[in-house]
Amino acid sequence: MGVSPKKLGTMRVFCPDCRGMQKCSLVAAVGRSDEEFAFIDEFVVCQNGDHLFARVLSLDYERGGDWQERAPRNSERIRQIPSWTNRLRRRRLRELRSLMGEVCTALNGELLVLATAGIRTMLDVTMDEILDGDIRGFARKLQAMQKMGHISENEHGLLTKLTDVCHAAAHRAHRPRRDHVEAMLDAVETLIHRHFVLRRHIDAAQERAPRRTRAATASPTIQ
Repeated sequence: MGVSPKKLGTMRVFCPDCRGMQKCSLVAAVGRSDEEFAFIDEFVVCQNGDHLFARVLSLDYERGGDWQERAPRNSERIRQIPSWTNRLRRRRLRELRSLMGEVCTALNGELLVLATAGIRTMLDVTMDEILDGDIRGFARKLQAMQKMGHISENEHGLLTKLTDVCHAAAHRAHRPRRDHVEAMLDAVETLIHRHFVLRRHIDAAQERAPRRTRAATASPTIQ
């Protein structure tokens, strides 16, 4: 039995991030089925906080009736945009957050080559923002990142390997394993979080902290 996904559009559903009913946009839907049930995997963006989350609807062939929402079979494998991305305020960083959402959607849909290409673009945009300019070529950008102290030597090696995998996916039809794609996404998200969120908040915390004062040392009294 074929499954026809719902048309994309706006609907009101429960948002797990907001913990309540919200107006949301259905951005992607994929139909699948087995011997007992038909399923529709929905990828939804909450219009209140721009959160991306997934829903699974099921229909029992024997009982019929309406589609019922159910927990995903592999709910731990549903990738969502981290909540800290709401702190990315600048226009270019908001575009980066939107790109992260598209990568998550591709990953949740098992479109691993597409997700890998998106991760490569995420890294490219991130480095351009950090370096405040467009240095041509990934190798040169990574060298500049290390030279300016934005990444360590170990991170340089890690991100170089990451770009090699992304290049193979883009130019040699390589399809990485899902756990490898997850690890690459973790690496780029960590870089974004450290430079655009953590650094700003730690700097603000330091500014609010009272300055250290040296206690006056009294000279010992000789009796």
